[in-house]
Amino acid sequence: MKKTNKEQDDLGQYLRRDCFEVVGAKAKDSQQCNKIVMAMAKDIGITVEPNDISTSHPLPTPKGKIDKFIVK
Repeated sequence: MKKTNKEQDDLGQYLRRDCFEVVGAKAKDSQQCNKIVMAMAKDIGITVEPNDISTSHPLPTPKGKIDKFIVK
């Protein structure tokens, strides 16, 4: 059973290897998420085009917690 759980955890990590979470930026939809990511990248000297982003979306945030979204 422990081996199966570890294999599931490993697979989950592998599938998320090209995702990152942005914390502290409020975005209401995926297009706004993309704009924020492109602006952040520009601030550090990286060019990110819309077609570089596979998907993005806001994550559910409990009331009173910091807003966040995920980008792939």
